[in-house]
Amino acid sequence: MNGKRVLGLLIAILIVASAGCLGGETTTDTKPETADSMHTSGINSTKTNTGIDSSSSNRETGDVDLESIVGKIETYSYHQDALMKLDVTTTEGNITMNTNVSMLIIENGYVDTVGRKALVNSTITILPDNLTENMLQIVIGNKTYIKTSFGVNEINFTTLWDSHPLRLVEAIIQEEPLAKYTENGTTVFVYSLSEDVILPLAEAYLSPGDSNVTITDAVLEIHVANGTIIQIKLAYSLVAKMSSDDAFGHIEVIETGTWKSTVRITSINEKREVEPPTT
Repeated sequence: MNGKRVLGLLIAILIVASAGCLGGETTTDTKPETADSMHTSGINSTKTNTGIDSSSSNRETGDVDLESIVGKIETYSYHQDALMKLDVTTTEGNITMNTNVSMLIIENGYVDTVGRKALVNSTITILPDNLTENMLQIVIGNKTYIKTSFGVNEINFTTLWDSHPLRLVEAIIQEEPLAKYTENGTTVFVYSLSEDVILPLAEAYLSPGDSNVTITDAVLEIHVANGTIIQIKLAYSLVAKMSSDDAFGHIEVIETGTWKSTVRITSINEKREVEPPTT
Protein backbone atom coordinates (compact mmCIF):
# COMPACT_ATOMS: atom_id res chain seq x y z
CA MET A 1 0.00 0.00 0.00
CA ASN A 2 1.47 3.37 -0.96
CA GLY A 3 1.50 6.59 1.06
CA LYS A 4 -1.38 8.13 -0.86
CA ARG A 5 -3.64 5.18 -0.09
CA VAL A 6 -2.81 5.07 3.63
CA LEU A 7 -3.70 8.72 4.15
CA GLY A 8 -6.64 8.54 1.75
CA LEU A 9 -8.00 5.48 3.52
CA LEU A 10 -7.81 7.22 6.89
CA ILE A 11 -9.70 10.24 5.55
CA ALA A 12 -12.24 8.00 3.82
CA ILE A 13 -12.96 6.17 7.10
CA LEU A 14 -13.60 9.48 8.87
CA ILE A 15 -15.76 10.84 6.03
CA VAL A 16 -17.82 7.67 5.68
CA ALA A 17 -18.35 7.53 9.44
CA SER A 18 -19.49 11.15 9.48
CA ALA A 19 -21.76 10.52 6.49
CA GLY A 20 -23.59 7.85 8.43
CA CYS A 21 -22.39 4.68 6.71
CA LEU A 22 -20.66 3.41 9.86
CA GLY A 23 -23.33 4.23 12.36
CA GLY A 24 -23.40 8.03 12.30
CA GLU A 25 -26.47 10.06 11.45
CA THR A 26 -27.11 11.09 7.87
CA THR A 27 -27.26 14.86 7.63
CA THR A 28 -28.54 16.98 4.79
CA ASP A 29 -27.83 20.66 4.19
CA THR A 30 -25.43 20.95 7.13
CA LYS A 31 -23.46 24.22 7.26
CA PRO A 32 -21.11 24.16 10.26
CA GLU A 33 -20.48 27.66 11.59
CA THR A 34 -16.87 26.78 12.39
CA ALA A 35 -16.17 25.81 8.81
CA ASP A 36 -17.80 28.88 7.31
CA SER A 37 -15.92 31.30 9.56
CA MET A 38 -12.50 29.75 9.12
CA HIS A 39 -11.30 31.65 6.03
CA THR A 40 -12.89 35.08 6.21
CA SER A 41 -9.69 36.59 4.81
CA GLY A 42 -9.00 33.80 2.31
CA ILE A 43 -9.27 33.68 -1.45
CA ASN A 44 -12.54 35.26 -2.48
CA SER A 45 -13.32 32.88 -5.33
CA THR A 46 -12.10 29.60 -6.70
CA LYS A 47 -12.90 30.78 -10.22
CA THR A 48 -10.15 31.81 -12.61
CA ASN A 49 -11.60 35.31 -12.44
CA THR A 50 -10.29 36.10 -8.94
CA GLY A 51 -11.96 39.50 -8.68
CA ILE A 52 -8.65 41.27 -8.01
CA ASP A 53 -8.66 44.88 -9.15
CA SER A 54 -4.99 45.39 -10.01
CA SER A 55 -5.71 48.93 -11.20
CA SER A 56 -6.90 50.12 -7.79
CA SER A 57 -5.30 53.42 -6.75
CA ASN A 58 -3.79 51.99 -3.52
CA ARG A 59 -2.02 49.13 -5.32
CA GLU A 60 1.25 49.33 -7.19
CA THR A 61 3.10 46.62 -9.10
CA GLY A 62 6.25 45.57 -7.25
CA ASP A 63 9.53 44.50 -8.84
CA VAL A 64 9.98 41.10 -7.16
CA ASP A 65 12.07 38.25 -8.60
CA LEU A 66 9.94 35.36 -7.35
CA GLU A 67 12.00 32.69 -9.11
CA SER A 68 15.19 33.91 -7.40
CA ILE A 69 13.47 33.94 -4.01
CA VAL A 70 12.24 30.36 -4.39
CA GLY A 71 15.65 29.19 -5.63
CA LYS A 72 17.27 30.27 -2.35
CA ILE A 73 14.91 28.22 -0.14
CA GLU A 74 16.45 24.91 0.94
CA THR A 75 14.40 24.28 4.08
CA TYR A 76 11.25 25.87 5.45
CA SER A 77 8.67 25.48 8.20
CA TYR A 78 5.00 26.35 7.84
CA HIS A 79 1.60 26.44 9.49
CA GLN A 80 -1.44 25.56 7.38
CA ASP A 81 -5.17 26.01 7.95
CA ALA A 82 -7.24 24.20 5.34
CA LEU A 83 -10.94 23.64 4.79
CA MET A 84 -12.44 21.11 2.41
CA LYS A 85 -16.23 21.14 1.96
CA LEU A 86 -17.80 18.09 0.37
CA ASP A 87 -21.26 17.07 -0.79
CA VAL A 88 -21.11 13.28 -0.46
CA THR A 89 -23.47 10.93 -2.29
CA THR A 90 -23.18 7.27 -1.29
CA THR A 91 -25.07 4.59 -3.22
CA GLU A 92 -25.28 1.03 -1.95
CA GLY A 93 -27.66 -1.17 -3.91
CA ASN A 94 -30.98 0.68 -4.08
CA ILE A 95 -30.14 2.99 -1.16
CA THR A 96 -28.68 6.46 -1.76
CA MET A 97 -27.59 8.81 1.02
CA ASN A 98 -26.66 12.48 0.62
CA THR A 99 -24.77 14.46 3.21
CA ASN A 100 -22.61 17.55 3.61
CA VAL A 101 -19.21 17.00 5.22
CA SER A 102 -16.46 19.49 6.06
CA MET A 103 -12.83 18.55 6.68
CA LEU A 104 -10.77 20.96 8.80
CA ILE A 105 -6.99 20.48 8.63
CA ILE A 106 -4.52 22.20 10.95
CA GLU A 107 -0.96 21.38 9.99
CA ASN A 108 2.55 22.27 11.11
CA GLY A 109 5.30 21.11 8.80
CA TYR A 110 9.03 21.21 8.13
CA VAL A 111 10.42 20.43 4.66
CA ASP A 112 14.07 20.03 3.65
CA THR A 113 14.01 20.03 -0.15
CA VAL A 114 17.78 19.45 -0.45
CA GLY A 115 18.17 16.69 2.13
CA ARG A 116 14.75 15.30 1.15
CA LYS A 117 13.45 15.09 4.69
CA ALA A 118 10.13 16.32 6.03
CA LEU A 119 8.03 16.21 9.18
CA VAL A 120 4.35 17.13 9.17
CA ASN A 121 1.99 17.12 12.17
CA SER A 122 -1.69 17.25 11.18
CA THR A 123 -4.98 17.40 13.06
CA ILE A 124 -7.90 16.43 10.84
CA THR A 125 -11.46 17.06 12.00
CA ILE A 126 -14.53 15.89 10.10
CA LEU A 127 -17.75 17.84 10.68
CA PRO A 128 -20.63 17.70 11.50
CA ASP A 129 -19.82 14.70 13.73
CA ASN A 130 -16.58 16.24 15.06
CA LEU A 131 -14.47 13.15 14.34
CA THR A 132 -10.81 14.00 14.90
CA GLU A 133 -7.58 12.21 14.05
CA ASN A 134 -4.02 13.33 14.78
CA MET A 135 -1.38 12.24 12.31
CA LEU A 136 2.41 12.47 12.20
CA GLN A 137 4.00 12.08 8.77
CA ILE A 138 7.78 11.73 8.49
CA VAL A 139 9.42 11.50 5.09
CA ILE A 140 13.05 10.51 4.58
CA GLY A 141 13.98 10.24 0.90
CA ASN A 142 11.37 7.99 -0.68
CA LYS A 143 10.32 6.35 2.58
CA THR A 144 7.26 7.60 4.46
CA TYR A 145 6.30 6.90 8.07
CA ILE A 146 2.69 7.65 9.02
CA LYS A 147 1.79 7.51 12.71
CA THR A 148 -1.88 7.67 13.75
CA SER A 149 -4.07 6.17 16.47
CA PHE A 150 -4.10 3.04 14.29
CA GLY A 151 -0.32 2.63 14.70
CA VAL A 152 2.71 3.31 12.49
CA ASN A 153 2.88 2.51 8.78
CA GLU A 154 6.26 2.41 7.05
CA ILE A 155 5.97 2.85 3.28
CA ASN A 156 8.60 2.82 0.54
CA PHE A 157 6.78 5.55 -1.35
CA THR A 158 5.82 9.20 -0.90
CA THR A 159 3.70 11.84 -2.58
CA LEU A 160 4.91 14.69 -0.36
CA TRP A 161 7.62 15.79 -2.78
CA ASP A 162 4.89 16.49 -5.35
CA SER A 163 2.43 18.20 -3.00
CA HIS A 164 4.18 20.25 -0.28
CA PRO A 165 3.33 23.99 -0.41
CA LEU A 166 6.59 25.20 -1.96
CA ARG A 167 6.34 22.52 -4.68
CA LEU A 168 3.14 24.15 -5.91
CA VAL A 169 5.00 27.47 -6.15
CA GLU A 170 7.95 25.88 -7.97
CA ALA A 171 5.59 24.32 -10.50
CA ILE A 172 4.00 27.63 -11.50
CA ILE A 173 6.48 30.50 -11.11
CA GLN A 174 7.67 30.42 -14.72
CA GLU A 175 4.10 30.96 -15.94
CA GLU A 176 2.56 34.39 -16.48
CA PRO A 177 0.48 35.34 -13.42
CA LEU A 178 -3.18 36.30 -13.76
CA ALA A 179 -2.44 39.33 -11.62
CA LYS A 180 0.38 40.91 -9.66
CA TYR A 181 0.16 43.83 -7.26
CA THR A 182 1.83 45.35 -4.19
CA GLU A 183 -0.17 46.57 -1.22
CA ASN A 184 1.10 47.67 2.19
CA GLY A 185 4.57 46.33 1.44
CA THR A 186 3.39 42.88 0.34
CA THR A 187 3.55 41.77 -3.30
CA VAL A 188 0.90 39.26 -4.33
CA PHE A 189 1.16 36.97 -7.36
CA VAL A 190 -2.05 35.25 -8.54
CA TYR A 191 -1.80 32.14 -10.74
CA SER A 192 -4.21 29.73 -12.37
CA LEU A 193 -3.06 26.13 -11.75
CA SER A 194 -3.52 23.18 -14.07
CA GLU A 195 -5.12 19.98 -12.84
CA ASP A 196 -1.91 17.94 -12.96
CA VAL A 197 -0.20 20.32 -10.50
CA ILE A 198 -2.99 19.99 -7.91
CA LEU A 199 -3.80 16.28 -8.31
CA PRO A 200 -1.06 14.93 -5.98
CA LEU A 201 -2.39 17.11 -3.15
CA ALA A 202 -6.07 16.38 -3.79
CA GLU A 203 -5.52 12.64 -4.23
CA ALA A 204 -3.63 12.43 -0.94
CA TYR A 205 -6.87 13.25 0.89
CA LEU A 206 -9.41 11.63 -1.43
CA SER A 207 -7.93 8.47 -2.97
CA PRO A 208 -7.98 5.42 -0.70
CA GLY A 209 -7.86 3.11 -3.72
CA ASP A 210 -9.16 3.05 -7.28
CA SER A 211 -10.76 6.44 -7.76
CA ASN A 212 -11.09 9.31 -10.18
CA VAL A 213 -10.42 12.88 -9.07
CA THR A 214 -11.13 15.93 -11.25
CA ILE A 215 -9.84 19.42 -10.38
CA THR A 216 -11.17 22.73 -11.76
CA ASP A 217 -10.87 26.46 -11.01
CA ALA A 218 -7.53 26.16 -9.16
CA VAL A 219 -6.09 29.51 -8.06
CA LEU A 220 -2.83 30.08 -6.16
CA GLU A 221 -1.83 33.30 -4.36
CA ILE A 222 1.81 33.85 -3.37
CA HIS A 223 2.50 36.67 -0.89
CA VAL A 224 6.02 38.13 -0.73
CA ALA A 225 7.35 40.65 1.81
CA ASN A 226 10.84 41.64 2.95
CA GLY A 227 12.39 39.63 0.13
CA THR A 228 10.82 36.28 0.97
CA ILE A 229 7.58 34.29 0.72
CA ILE A 230 5.41 34.79 3.79
CA GLN A 231 2.10 33.23 2.76
CA ILE A 232 0.56 30.91 0.17
CA LYS A 233 -3.19 30.63 -0.47
CA LEU A 234 -4.82 27.93 -2.55
CA ALA A 235 -8.40 27.32 -3.68
CA TYR A 236 -9.92 24.82 -6.10
CA SER A 237 -13.05 22.82 -6.90
CA LEU A 238 -13.07 19.03 -7.08
CA VAL A 239 -15.06 15.92 -7.90
CA ALA A 240 -13.94 12.52 -6.62
CA LYS A 241 -15.59 9.26 -7.63
CA MET A 242 -14.86 5.98 -5.84
CA SER A 243 -16.44 2.54 -6.04
CA SER A 244 -15.87 -0.86 -4.49
CA ASP A 245 -17.44 -4.29 -4.22
CA ASP A 246 -17.65 -6.13 -0.91
CA ALA A 247 -19.80 -8.68 0.89
CA PHE A 248 -22.66 -6.18 1.02
CA GLY A 249 -22.59 -5.45 -2.73
CA HIS A 250 -21.49 -2.55 -4.92
CA ILE A 251 -20.83 0.80 -3.22
CA GLU A 252 -20.29 4.06 -5.11
CA VAL A 253 -19.23 7.33 -3.49
CA ILE A 254 -19.23 10.70 -5.29
CA GLU A 255 -17.72 13.70 -3.49
CA THR A 256 -18.17 17.20 -4.92
CA GLY A 257 -16.71 20.21 -3.18
CA THR A 258 -14.07 22.87 -2.68
CA TRP A 259 -10.69 23.27 -1.00
CA LYS A 260 -9.35 26.49 0.56
CA SER A 261 -6.08 26.73 2.44
CA THR A 262 -3.75 29.35 3.86
CA VAL A 263 -0.11 28.47 4.47
CA ARG A 264 1.96 30.81 6.62
CA ILE A 265 5.74 30.39 6.25
CA THR A 266 7.24 30.49 9.76
CA SER A 267 10.95 30.00 9.00
CA ILE A 268 13.30 29.60 6.03
CA ASN A 269 16.67 27.81 5.87
CA GLU A 270 16.66 26.82 9.54
CA LYS A 271 17.93 23.24 9.68
CA ARG A 272 16.10 20.67 11.83
CA GLU A 273 16.76 17.01 12.56
CA VAL A 274 14.25 14.52 11.15
CA GLU A 275 14.27 10.96 12.48
CA PRO A 276 11.91 7.97 12.03
CA PRO A 277 9.07 7.89 14.59
CA THR A 278 9.13 5.64 17.63
CA THR A 279 6.42 2.98 17.70
